[in-house]
Amino acid sequence: MPDYKDDQAQTRLALAALTACIAQTLGEQDATFVPRLRENLKKACYLLRDSGSDILGTLETIRNVEQLLKP
Repeated sequence: MPDYKDDQAQTRLALAALTACIAQTLGEQDATFVPRLRENLKKACYLLRDSGSDILGTLETIRNVEQLLKP
């Protein structure tokens, strides 16, 4: 993961960590939840990447969630 020295980067990392924690907790009740979420995150990355907007921070946050959810 990148170096997180500025406030925005730390906020994105915190959001990713909280999202991963919630997903893991939900995954305890439904073993299919985390794999489905990871697939949906990948789809979102592809859709956002094609949007043409400046969304580097958004994509980074989604990728961080994916990394934190890796088995």
